[in-house]
Amino acid sequence: MKTKEQIQIVVPADLRFSNSVRNFVADLLQVINVTENWINRLILVIDELFMNAVKYGSGSATDNVFFTIDFEDQEIIFIIEDMGTGSGKIDPEQLEKIILNSKEDTSLAKTSGRGLSMIVSNWTNGFHVETKYARGIKVIARKNLSDITSHPDEMTQVSIESMPEVSVINFSKKIDVHDADMEKEMIRNIEGIDKSLFVFDLQELSYINSVFIGLLAKLYNIIMKKKGKVVIVNNSDTIKDTLNLVGLTDIIPIVPDMEEAKKVLLSS
Repeated sequence: MKTKEQIQIVVPADLRFSNSVRNFVADLLQVINVTENWINRLILVIDELFMNAVKYGSGSATDNVFFTIDFEDQEIIFIIEDMGTGSGKIDPEQLEKIILNSKEDTSLAKTSGRGLSMIVSNWTNGFHVETKYARGIKVIARKNLSDITSHPDEMTQVSIESMPEVSVINFSKKIDVHDADMEKEMIRNIEGIDKSLFVFDLQELSYINSVFIGLLAKLYNIIMKKKGKVVIVNNSDTIKDTLNLVGLTDIIPIVPDMEEAKKVLLSS
């Protein structure tokens, strides 16, 4: 990443939101191809920083914790800021002393600050604590991306499986519905198939949006021009609910598996 980018979210100072923060970070790290092992480690780093902000900085769920991620060249920077209103509030110098002392104490006799110290110290390339404005605490942790990212081979987003009577369009869970070239290639491939019976296999998907629904509608119209038939295979209630909402199930049958899809397509 050559340009600086920044994302910030504001989270209530309530540990019940920890899982939401973890999921947000995990999804973001996946997008930039951080390896699974390091995703898990950095999630733990964020978890410790968030718990620390709630414990020492922001007093209640009516207060907030400010969570920022900076991307700068080949470095990712995590910034956690509290409001300095917590009943257990300490100043930055005290917090840094707790963390450094815990890092140097190899015994388990003292646990205060140990988790934050050991986790953040060992799984980042450095961190420091400073004052946020006049009241709160800001903890900044940095991690080089060069050693924790991978560059996987490009994954096939859509494959078309040709059976004796039916063509199955398999949608990958990694499909990028904003990829115009992928859409054009799909349309060309379907137009070039001489069969008239098609299955849209959505079993790999856990989520769809309006852009994906628009893609299905385009493919459906192409198949109708071929005087063909289409069945959707899906076993996700979430996806079925979305397809029902937009009325797609009124024109395309949905079945739970491939065997049922073949029966529907070959029934008439």
